[in-house]
Amino acid sequence: MNKKLLIIITTVLFSLSVQQIQAQNKKMVSIGIVYDGPAENTDALFEGLNSELQALLGSKYNVQIPADKILNGSWSTQDAAANYQLLNNDRSVDFIIGIGLLSSSVIAQEKTFHKPVIVLGIINPEIYNIASFSQKSSGINNFSYILFNQSIERDLDIFFRIYPYKNIGILFFDELLKILPFSENGFKTIMEKNQTRYQSISIKQDIDDVLDNLENIDAVYLGHLGKFEGAQKVHLIDAVQASMGFHLFQ
Repeated sequence: MNKKLLIIITTVLFSLSVQQIQAQNKKMVSIGIVYDGPAENTDALFEGLNSELQALLGSKYNVQIPADKILNGSWSTQDAAANYQLLNNDRSVDFIIGIGLLSSSVIAQEKTFHKPVIVLGIINPEIYNIASFSQKSSGINNFSYILFNQSIERDLDIFFRIYPYKNIGILFFDELLKILPFSENGFKTIMEKNQTRYQSISIKQDIDDVLDNLENIDAVYLGHLGKFEGAQKVHLIDAVQASMGFHLFQ
């Protein structure tokens, strides 16, 4: 996570914390974190987040992110949901941060939020019945989000203008593909307008398995690959681009 996103997170938390902490008349702020799973930059992410929180709130409040309140979702929607509920029901936790598309998608499907929550990793906010990013508010009490992708449909349309594909494969990490409430009507509208087709392809066990599912596909939209991000993603990109006639959008 870059410096800009850390500042956004801490600024949102600060705006939420002033009212919340004053109402509780407390000086200590305990933050719980739900994140998708281990990644190359996980330790650096938490260190940076803690530094920014201390810089912004440390002069007035004792900000803590207890180690036992940083919950690893192990790249599982079930574990991510369970972790969120643990923090939500934990009276010692004042705020919750959800990090990653998997955790954010699980949390965003909650109906109400009893404590301030901010998530990093929302795709197409409208499909969660969340106000669009342009409105500068989620429209949901105690819930804030940082946008990961404005619109998959928009991406597919831009991709078509760059390369007029006929049949596009849409790749996502399997666990994420299961829960993302993709707008089938939105996809259908784009595909009908451009006279194209799409095929959803999930990555579950091995990134090489994807290459066996690209028959009759002339373009690939590469979504979030979850635990396969990093070196394995680079491998997949190289393999797809090396295949004659393939075009990739990410």
